[in-house]
Amino acid sequence: MENDVFQKKVDYLFKVVLLGHAHVGKTSFANRFCDHIFSESYSSTVGIDFRIKTMMIENCSIKMQIWDTAGQEKFQSLTKSMYQGAHGCFVLFDLTSMDSLIRGKKYVKIFFDNCPIPKECVFLVGNKCDLKSQREVSYVEGEAAAKEMEISYLESSAKDGTNIEECFAKICQRIFDKKEVLEFETKSDSKHIKLDLNNTESLMKKATSSSSSSSNCSC
Repeated sequence: MENDVFQKKVDYLFKVVLLGHAHVGKTSFANRFCDHIFSESYSSTVGIDFRIKTMMIENCSIKMQIWDTAGQEKFQSLTKSMYQGAHGCFVLFDLTSMDSLIRGKKYVKIFFDNCPIPKECVFLVGNKCDLKSQREVSYVEGEAAAKEMEISYLESSAKDGTNIEECFAKICQRIFDKKEVLEFETKSDSKHIKLDLNNTESLMKKATSSSSSSSNCSC
């Protein structure tokens, strides 16, 4: 049915960005939501990956563009260019690594510096909650970090599916609830929440091309 997504009537198109350091599980997080799969083997995202899934919110059809960004340092300049026009953001960190939480807080700041959307539409997500014996970050610590930044906190496991659907349902509802504010903010930037899909796909191709060039540099 998802193959027919481009043919179905869509009321809104929401762009959601996934941020976080390498190996926190961003791609697995997206794959679990979009395809209901998890793989133990993976390769790091190169530049930007791009997924689409539809949801229904209050009788409206929502097409979600999910932008899975690379966590490696050499792709950060490319990643920042993809913040433009975002309506929501998940910043993921690995619950088995306190360092990834520290890095995650930096990603939140960078995102807001480049895309000042309502804070209700940004979530800090502690991923890999299934690895209970390996946790370095407690729920209280993760929640406190999110509260300090005035954003919401959630925990998930891409491996067993814990809270994945709930995460996307919550961010979709938050964006829907803030759509008037988002429309106002994006209009000032010559954009609208009902984004032109062809234009966004064009940006995606450009990003992929740029990332390929970056991967051949000596940095």
